[in-house]
Amino acid sequence: MRIPDEIRDQLSSKFGVLFPHLDERQRRLLMGTEARLLGHGGVRAVARAAQVSETTVRKGGHEVIVQSIAATTTRTGLRVTAELDTNTYPTGVRIADAEMAALPLTRHTFHGDWNYALHPQPSPSVPAARAPEPEWDQSLLSDPALTGMTCRQPTDLTATLAPEGDTQRGRPPRLTFPEQVLATVLHLRAALAAEPLAVLFGTSRTAMHRTLLKNRRLLEKHGISIPPATTPPTALATLQARVQTQIDAADKIKTTC
Repeated sequence: MRIPDEIRDQLSSKFGVLFPHLDERQRRLLMGTEARLLGHGGVRAVARAAQVSETTVRKGGHEVIVQSIAATTTRTGLRVTAELDTNTYPTGVRIADAEMAALPLTRHTFHGDWNYALHPQPSPSVPAARAPEPEWDQSLLSDPALTGMTCRQPTDLTATLAPEGDTQRGRPPRLTFPEQVLATVLHLRAALAAEPLAVLFGTSRTAMHRTLLKNRRLLEKHGISIPPATTPPTALATLQARVQTQIDAADKIKTTC
């Protein structure tokens, strides 16, 4: 977006008045704030108005963000320390769904897709021998011990949600709507996050996130509650073993490549 000339002229006048009274850091903060307020194209416009490099304006913008984060407080006394990481990192790195599923995450109740705690997981010096995985059967996903439902209830739930949930727009979904409902039940009942569910159902993490969000809204709209299991279902161990097997398979492919 091109910033109008009159805006740049106003900025030039403002900087001409204020800059003589500010030190170098205060000037950067002012320029960074103005650039953020202007949005797209703001860095270039501010740099031209102040007759400085765009790098200087960006640095000021970063300092504004860091200070805003560091100024966060709560009534219980939370204090935040923030600083800009100036290291360079490779871009375009992709994390496989199986790798994400293996992370020891505890998701928060509020927007668990974004808010979660990552727990340390020390690696043993000598890998423990793992018992052979039993032959995988996709029907295990609908085991009543996992879903907390009778064989008929998932079908009835699917029929209830289908008029609003089983709508196809654009590309057909990889999962059928009954599979989407089953994934949502496992998510709520067995506390399975989107990453392992994506591995188990053979879909992407992004698609699973969308599925869970859509169906949770539908359940809420219909006043349907799926309470979590009071104790982890025994069959959950089989699902975890299946996810681990898929992770190992993905690692072998990477090593071969």
